[in-house]
Amino acid sequence: MSLTRGQVIDTAVSILTRFGLADLSMRRLARELDVQPGALYWHVENKQALLVEVAARLLDTVPAGVGRDGDEPAADLKRLVVAVRRALVPIPDAADVVAVAWAVDPGSVPALVAMRALVDDLVEPKAQA
Repeated sequence: MSLTRGQVIDTAVSILTRFGLADLSMRRLARELDVQPGALYWHVENKQALLVEVAARLLDTVPAGVGRDGDEPAADLKRLVVAVRRALVPIPDAADVVAVAWAVDPGSVPALVAMRALVDDLVEPKAQA
């Protein structure tokens, strides 16, 4: 059976869930998958790219439409923040993983992109047409 990108991400999330970010290394991931570390690089460019994928997986439970339900940016922002918190709290160091993903590739974290847009709407409300 050949290794897939999905298996790599799933196993990384599993390691993160069980042991935290400090123990999520490419060597540990390779050991858990019973492959050589070099085999991982066919699926992810480096650890930062892996963390971007892990962050996306952690937040894939946040519904795409959360945060844009009405004309009240503050209420929308609150709903989005609560959904993101619910997704991240059960996983050790999940917030750190998402922070790294945001730093590496801000567009890769749709929930945070939506959050930023809502904050922008609160700071500078759009003019009514």
